[in-house]
Amino acid sequence: MACVPPALSGRLRAFWIDWAPFLGLILLYDALRGLVYAAVTSIGLPVYMSYAIAGERLLLNWVENDNYRTIAGAALAYGHCVVAQSPIDVNLAKQLNILISDMGLPMERIVMDPTTGALGYGMEYGYSVMERLRLAALQGDGMTQQPMLVTPGEESWRAKEARAGEGVPEAWGDWVERAINWETLTASTLIESGADILVLRHPESVKRVRAMIDALMSN
Repeated sequence: MACVPPALSGRLRAFWIDWAPFLGLILLYDALRGLVYAAVTSIGLPVYMSYAIAGERLLLNWVENDNYRTIAGAALAYGHCVVAQSPIDVNLAKQLNILISDMGLPMERIVMDPTTGALGYGMEYGYSVMERLRLAALQGDGMTQQPMLVTPGEESWRAKEARAGEGVPEAWGDWVERAINWETLTASTLIESGADILVLRHPESVKRVRAMIDALMSN
Protein backbone atom coordinates (compact mmCIF):
# COMPACT_ATOMS: atom_id res chain seq x y z
CA MET A 1 0.00 0.00 0.00
CA ALA A 2 2.91 2.38 0.68
CA CYS A 3 3.91 2.12 -2.99
CA VAL A 4 0.53 3.26 -4.34
CA PRO A 5 0.89 7.06 -3.83
CA PRO A 6 4.44 7.20 -5.33
CA ALA A 7 3.29 5.05 -8.26
CA LEU A 8 0.32 7.33 -8.95
CA SER A 9 2.52 10.43 -8.77
CA GLY A 10 5.21 8.96 -11.00
CA ARG A 11 7.85 8.91 -8.23
CA LEU A 12 8.02 5.16 -7.64
CA ARG A 13 11.69 4.89 -8.63
CA ALA A 14 12.66 7.76 -6.33
CA PHE A 15 10.61 6.18 -3.53
CA TRP A 16 12.54 2.90 -3.80
CA ILE A 17 15.88 4.73 -3.89
CA ASP A 18 14.98 6.67 -0.73
CA TRP A 19 13.62 3.70 1.21
CA ALA A 20 15.85 0.88 0.00
CA PRO A 21 18.55 1.39 2.70
CA PHE A 22 15.95 1.40 5.45
CA LEU A 23 14.17 -1.70 4.14
CA GLY A 24 17.54 -3.38 3.64
CA LEU A 25 18.45 -2.79 7.28
CA ILE A 26 15.16 -4.32 8.43
CA LEU A 27 15.69 -7.42 6.27
CA LEU A 28 19.30 -7.70 7.43
CA TYR A 29 18.26 -7.48 11.07
CA ASP A 30 15.65 -10.19 10.61
CA ALA A 31 18.09 -12.45 8.75
CA LEU A 32 20.86 -12.00 11.32
CA ARG A 33 18.43 -12.78 14.13
CA GLY A 34 17.72 -16.14 12.52
CA LEU A 35 21.42 -16.79 11.87
CA VAL A 36 22.33 -16.01 15.48
CA TYR A 37 19.60 -18.35 16.73
CA ALA A 38 20.77 -21.14 14.40
CA ALA A 39 24.41 -20.66 15.40
CA VAL A 40 23.68 -20.63 19.12
CA THR A 41 21.37 -23.65 19.11
CA SER A 42 23.74 -25.65 16.87
CA ILE A 43 26.39 -25.65 19.58
CA GLY A 44 23.93 -26.30 22.40
CA LEU A 45 23.90 -22.88 24.07
CA PRO A 46 20.70 -21.60 25.71
CA VAL A 47 18.69 -18.84 24.06
CA TYR A 48 17.06 -16.38 26.43
CA MET A 49 13.93 -14.69 25.07
CA SER A 50 12.36 -13.57 28.33
CA TYR A 51 12.47 -9.90 27.31
CA ALA A 52 10.39 -10.65 24.20
CA ILE A 53 7.60 -12.22 26.27
CA ALA A 54 7.66 -9.80 29.20
CA GLY A 55 4.50 -9.82 31.29
CA GLU A 56 3.21 -13.15 29.95
CA ARG A 57 3.95 -14.86 33.30
CA LEU A 58 5.53 -17.92 31.70
CA LEU A 59 7.41 -20.79 33.30
CA LEU A 60 11.12 -20.57 32.46
CA ASN A 61 12.96 -23.87 32.72
CA TRP A 62 15.09 -25.56 33.66
CA VAL A 63 16.58 -23.58 36.56
CA GLU A 64 19.42 -25.57 38.11
CA ASN A 65 22.20 -24.90 40.56
CA ASP A 66 24.57 -23.86 37.75
CA ASN A 67 22.31 -21.38 35.96
CA TYR A 68 19.80 -20.13 38.53
CA ARG A 69 21.27 -16.63 38.68
CA THR A 70 20.80 -16.02 34.96
CA ILE A 71 17.32 -17.48 34.53
CA ALA A 72 15.92 -16.36 37.89
CA GLY A 73 17.27 -12.88 37.19
CA ALA A 74 15.48 -12.82 33.84
CA ALA A 75 12.26 -14.04 35.47
CA LEU A 76 12.54 -11.34 38.11
CA ALA A 77 13.17 -8.62 35.53
CA TYR A 78 10.40 -9.58 33.11
CA GLY A 79 7.68 -10.95 35.38
CA HIS A 80 7.99 -14.68 34.74
CA CYS A 81 8.01 -17.79 36.94
CA VAL A 82 10.68 -20.49 37.05
CA VAL A 83 10.89 -24.27 37.25
CA ALA A 84 13.55 -25.25 39.79
CA GLN A 85 14.95 -28.65 38.84
CA SER A 86 16.93 -30.66 41.37
CA PRO A 87 18.38 -34.20 41.09
CA ILE A 88 15.97 -36.37 43.11
CA ASP A 89 16.93 -35.08 46.56
CA VAL A 90 14.81 -33.31 49.18
CA ASN A 91 17.64 -31.18 50.57
CA LEU A 92 18.87 -30.13 47.12
CA ALA A 93 15.34 -29.14 46.12
CA LYS A 94 15.03 -26.97 49.24
CA GLN A 95 18.48 -25.48 48.74
CA LEU A 96 17.70 -24.43 45.17
CA ASN A 97 14.44 -22.81 46.28
CA ILE A 98 16.35 -20.88 48.94
CA LEU A 99 18.97 -19.69 46.42
CA ILE A 100 16.30 -18.51 44.00
CA SER A 101 14.25 -16.76 46.69
CA ASP A 102 17.39 -15.04 48.02
CA MET A 103 17.63 -13.32 44.64
CA GLY A 104 14.30 -11.68 45.35
CA LEU A 105 11.98 -13.91 43.32
CA PRO A 106 8.77 -14.51 45.34
CA MET A 107 8.15 -18.09 46.41
CA GLU A 108 4.78 -18.12 44.64
CA ARG A 109 6.65 -17.76 41.34
CA ILE A 110 8.70 -20.94 41.86
CA VAL A 111 7.62 -24.38 40.66
CA MET A 112 9.65 -27.42 41.71
CA ASP A 113 10.77 -30.22 39.42
CA PRO A 114 12.27 -32.83 41.76
CA THR A 115 13.10 -35.10 38.77
CA THR A 116 11.81 -38.62 38.53
CA GLY A 117 12.15 -41.70 36.39
CA ALA A 118 9.52 -43.66 34.51
CA LEU A 119 7.78 -46.85 35.56
CA GLY A 120 10.49 -49.45 36.12
CA TYR A 121 13.29 -46.89 35.81
CA GLY A 122 13.72 -45.42 39.27
CA MET A 123 10.23 -44.01 39.68
CA GLU A 124 9.99 -45.49 43.16
CA TYR A 125 12.87 -43.34 44.43
CA GLY A 126 11.47 -40.24 42.78
CA TYR A 127 8.08 -41.03 44.31
CA SER A 128 9.58 -41.21 47.81
CA VAL A 129 11.36 -37.87 47.35
CA MET A 130 8.16 -36.18 46.17
CA GLU A 131 6.27 -37.75 49.05
CA ARG A 132 8.81 -36.40 51.57
CA LEU A 133 8.62 -32.95 50.00
CA ARG A 134 4.85 -32.95 50.38
CA LEU A 135 5.04 -34.17 53.99
CA ALA A 136 7.55 -31.44 54.82
CA ALA A 137 5.23 -28.87 53.24
CA LEU A 138 2.29 -30.10 55.31
CA GLN A 139 4.46 -29.77 58.42
CA GLY A 140 5.02 -26.08 57.69
CA ASP A 141 8.29 -26.00 55.73
CA GLY A 142 7.90 -22.93 53.52
CA MET A 143 10.65 -24.03 51.16
CA THR A 144 8.78 -27.16 50.07
CA GLN A 145 5.28 -25.74 49.59
CA GLN A 146 5.68 -24.89 45.92
CA PRO A 147 3.77 -26.75 43.18
CA MET A 148 5.58 -29.73 41.68
CA LEU A 149 6.02 -30.26 37.95
CA VAL A 150 6.98 -33.66 36.53
CA THR A 151 7.66 -34.92 33.01
CA PRO A 152 6.27 -38.46 32.73
CA GLY A 153 5.91 -38.05 28.96
CA GLU A 154 9.61 -37.54 28.34
CA GLU A 155 10.70 -40.14 30.86
CA SER A 156 8.23 -42.82 29.75
CA TRP A 157 8.92 -42.56 26.04
CA ARG A 158 12.64 -42.95 26.69
CA ALA A 159 12.02 -46.37 28.25
CA LYS A 160 12.70 -49.44 26.11
CA GLU A 161 9.21 -50.75 26.77
CA ALA A 162 7.72 -47.65 25.13
CA ARG A 163 10.20 -47.34 22.25
CA ALA A 164 10.68 -50.92 21.11
CA GLY A 165 8.17 -52.15 18.56
CA GLU A 166 10.15 -55.11 17.25
CA GLY A 167 12.35 -57.80 18.76
CA VAL A 168 10.44 -57.94 22.05
CA PRO A 169 8.53 -60.82 23.69
CA GLU A 170 5.07 -61.39 22.26
CA ALA A 171 3.68 -61.16 25.78
CA TRP A 172 4.47 -57.45 25.77
CA GLY A 173 1.49 -56.92 23.50
CA ASP A 174 0.74 -54.11 21.07
CA TRP A 175 3.52 -51.50 20.93
CA VAL A 176 1.34 -48.38 20.81
CA GLU A 177 -0.99 -49.53 23.57
CA ARG A 178 1.98 -50.58 25.71
CA ALA A 179 3.68 -47.19 25.29
CA ILE A 180 0.51 -45.28 26.17
CA ASN A 181 -0.03 -47.49 29.22
CA TRP A 182 3.58 -46.86 30.29
CA GLU A 183 3.07 -43.11 30.15
CA THR A 184 -0.37 -43.25 31.77
CA LEU A 185 0.76 -45.45 34.68
CA THR A 186 3.83 -43.29 35.30
CA ALA A 187 1.73 -40.12 35.31
CA SER A 188 -0.99 -41.60 37.52
CA THR A 189 1.55 -42.75 40.07
CA LEU A 190 3.23 -39.35 40.21
CA ILE A 191 -0.12 -37.68 40.77
CA GLU A 192 -0.59 -39.91 43.80
CA SER A 193 2.80 -38.73 45.11
CA GLY A 194 1.75 -35.08 45.00
CA ALA A 195 2.51 -33.80 41.48
CA ASP A 196 0.57 -30.69 40.45
CA ILE A 197 1.62 -30.26 36.82
CA LEU A 198 2.24 -33.10 34.37
CA VAL A 199 3.95 -32.79 31.00
CA LEU A 200 2.59 -35.58 28.77
CA ARG A 201 3.16 -36.48 25.12
CA HIS A 202 0.48 -38.75 23.71
CA PRO A 203 -3.09 -37.36 23.38
CA GLU A 204 -4.56 -40.66 24.53
CA SER A 205 -2.42 -40.52 27.68
CA VAL A 206 -3.74 -37.03 28.36
CA LYS A 207 -7.30 -38.30 27.97
CA ARG A 208 -6.78 -41.23 30.33
CA VAL A 209 -4.96 -39.22 32.98
CA ARG A 210 -7.64 -36.54 32.88
CA ALA A 211 -10.31 -39.22 33.37
CA MET A 212 -8.36 -40.58 36.34
CA ILE A 213 -8.12 -37.09 37.91
CA ASP A 214 -11.86 -36.53 37.40
CA ALA A 215 -12.57 -39.86 39.08
CA LEU A 216 -10.37 -38.97 42.05
CA MET A 217 -11.98 -35.56 42.47
CA SER A 218 -15.51 -36.93 42.27
CA ASN A 219 -15.02 -39.40 45.15
